[in-house]
Amino acid sequence: MKTTTSTSSRAPGSSRGPRVVEPSRSDAFDEFAAAWDQMSRVVRRARGRASATPRNGLTVSQFHLLDTLSLEAHAALNITEVDEAAGVTCPTATRMLNTLEREGIVRRQRARGDARVVVVRLTVDGRRAVAATRERLRTAQRTVYENLTAAEQRQASVLLSRLSEAIDEL
Repeated sequence: MKTTTSTSSRAPGSSRGPRVVEPSRSDAFDEFAAAWDQMSRVVRRARGRASATPRNGLTVSQFHLLDTLSLEAHAALNITEVDEAAGVTCPTATRMLNTLEREGIVRRQRARGDARVVVVRLTVDGRRAVAATRERLRTAQRTVYENLTAAEQRQASVLLSRLSEAIDEL
């Protein structure tokens, strides 16, 4: 963010407009950190709202766990593959899958050729739930996107991708 000083701080008789002062490197970082913290809080609240009352779908966390299974190439994955794709620990994935299995969203079964391995598949209801949740999330994303200016829309995907890469490296 740039700050300006008024023209009254200029020498008497100066006709130039306000002087633009670049923030110091420290001030720029402080602004970035404050914006980061605000974005983190907003995203957490939005996820909470989206998860509190999932209509015809899944919570955001459940969706992220199951989204990979909705791809034809990954129609059946073992639990380790599911948790890696979702970025959660194996115990977390197992707890979530227990709930989803009770609700008829997924089915677990022994892998063909290796009875030690359990694979997870979406049921028909699970595929519907993933599709409904994807649509609900895309609608929310479109709303945010449409609230940006044309220039911001052009920059948003590049900046979000770059931030994702940088955060993933932490």
